[in-house]
Amino acid sequence: MGWTHIRDETRRARKPHWCYLCGGDISPGTTYLCRTGVSDGEMVSTAMHTGCEEKTRDWDEMDWETFSPGELENWLTEP
Repeated sequence: MGWTHIRDETRRARKPHWCYLCGGDISPGTTYLCRTGVSDGEMVSTAMHTGCEEKTRDWDEMDWETFSPGELENWLTEP
C-alpha cells in the first residue's frame, strides 16, 4: 500500500516535535506544518518545519518514496 494524503495544517507547537524532513527540533511556540495521511492502513501525522516543507514542493511520488526521514539536507545535495 502507499500513502494517501488527507490534510496539511499549520500549527503552533505547544510541545517539542521532531521535523520529519531535516530531523531538527521544533520548539514550543514555533509554527510548523502537520501533515496527516494514511499509510499502510494506519493514520499517520508528521511535523515539519515550514521552511523544510517549502523545499519539497516540487517533489513527486518517487522523491517521497526514496527519501529517508531526517535526511533532507543530505538528500538535496546528493548528485
